[in-house]
Amino acid sequence: MRIGIIGSGSIAVEHARTVKEMGATEPWRDLALEAVVGRRAEEAEAFAREFGRRLGATHPEAILADDTIDAVIVCSPTDLHASHTEQALRAGKHV
Repeated sequence: MRIGIIGSGSIAVEHARTVKEMGATEPWRDLALEAVVGRRAEEAEAFAREFGRRLGATHPEAILADDTIDAVIVCSPTDLHASHTEQALRAGKHV
């Protein structure tokens, strides 16, 4: 399962570490963090580089339109959780 994270703050870092650790063990070998969305491009790109991911973006649509992303972890500010969750579900992603 390929994961995208919406948000790039401290809780997103914890989720990214967990996904990475889980992906290194059985039965989770197919679990991988693929992309992250942050508020600022430099922040999202740095996050993506830190975790060796291919995409750091500033708009959730970058992840939601990507057919290779199976699921989304919503780590955006609390007031955006509902909106980002609805967008992800409409895009056919697990949340």
